Amino acid sequence: MEKDFIKNMLYMAVGYASMNKEKIEEFTKELTEKGKMTEEEGKKMINELIDRSKQVKDEIESKIENVSKEIYDTLHLATKEELDALKKRISDLESKLK
Repeated sequence: MEKDFIKNMLYMAVGYASMNKEKIEEFTKELTEKGKMTEEEGKKMINELIDRSKQVKDEIESKIENVSKEIYDTLHLATKEELDALKKRISDLESKLK
């Protein structure tokens, strides 16, 4: 299930990323000119798509961070913070030995 969720999120992100702001504006302008929506509806649609793309980006980043943490925990790998703490401890011990 985790893998499917990540795959779906990545597909959504690619879809949203491929529709940059200019393309979205161009698309809504065409719909407005063809009478399919009002200018106000077009602006609302632009804002909603941009907001949604930001949400998707944030969700993907969060999910990747969580999965990465799970992998680190499963493999028992040290984090950067833990390595930094060990380096400091070694340095402190070396100073005491001198």
